[in-house]
Amino acid sequence: MSYSVDFPRIVCPSCGRPVAQRADEGCACEFCPSAIQMVDGIPVFGVRSSQIAEVRSGIIASHRFNAEVPAGSHLDYTAYTVKTYRTLRDIIEASFSGPRQQRLSVLDVGGGRGELAFLLGETFDTAMIDVDLFSAKAAQALQLGASRFRVLCGDCSDLPIESRSVDVLISKDTAHHMADPGLFFREMARVVRRGGIIVVTEPIQGLLVNRKKSLAADRMRQLGATHHHFYLKEITGPLGRMFADVRIVDAEPNPVAHVFARFGLSRLGKFIDRIVAHLPLLLRTGILNLRGGNGLVVCRLPVVDESQQDHAKAYDGSLAEYPIDLVAVEPIPEITIQNIQKVLRTAQRVNG
Repeated sequence: MSYSVDFPRIVCPSCGRPVAQRADEGCACEFCPSAIQMVDGIPVFGVRSSQIAEVRSGIIASHRFNAEVPAGSHLDYTAYTVKTYRTLRDIIEASFSGPRQQRLSVLDVGGGRGELAFLLGETFDTAMIDVDLFSAKAAQALQLGASRFRVLCGDCSDLPIESRSVDVLISKDTAHHMADPGLFFREMARVVRRGGIIVVTEPIQGLLVNRKKSLAADRMRQLGATHHHFYLKEITGPLGRMFADVRIVDAEPNPVAHVFARFGLSRLGKFIDRIVAHLPLLLRTGILNLRGGNGLVVCRLPVVDESQQDHAKAYDGSLAEYPIDLVAVEPIPEITIQNIQKVLRTAQRVNG
């Protein structure tokens, strides 16, 4: 399946006018020539001037972190993404009737290396956007010349996407990177169509865990990146003010096997983890709230501000050019990208 030239519906991040798109992937704003740069077929959008320092430091920190992480950890994250994809596919299929599923548009916000978009692109009209141009180029490389999904690069808290134009918007482990998570959530609410859904997955900080210590030990923060440690209510609370229907649909509390292993009781710890994994969702959510882990939230029915029926955003033109030079850093070796491709293609065959 190839992506549609008409999706996503791109608007200029400077003036808000629709952007002309071509089959060769090019796009430009005739009124704001510096707002969009094309880099190897990837539209790269200017960043708000007030955010440029934050964007630059975050990307540098991410590159340094990825360079430190063993190759096996990158593959583990891809395996986690494959597992998340299966859950997301079930949610999407349950949320939309059969005929409409064939026409769904899906936007992965903060799509990283594109693993999730790659898998979703086999079934749905899919696009992804990430602020890191290196990640966008890695996502492009995953496709190996087959145009399964559209790749964009820009600030995820200032989406260059037309309001009410996306059926399914996915934020997988993205919100905790945002300088202003509330602004990020409002952007998602603006972009999703009536009758569409937003899916948010986030690592959750447990109430019983010392947040001050966990923040101090956070390597990404040490490297200079914004990296929030959310309590569950800090996700569901803001979303609940923007959507009439916010539901926790999956909760995976942190495992305890490694804790029991310190006392020579690893088998007991693994047994407890197996029991927890099969508990009802309400109980797992309670444990997640206390111990931390991963939570998945689905939002429907955005609440409309009567003073701004179309959730139009203000465009002030104060853009800085994207820091193209940051793509010169290679935080992930080529051989690791190739191994990620193999994992995804294996998952593709299994899921297909």
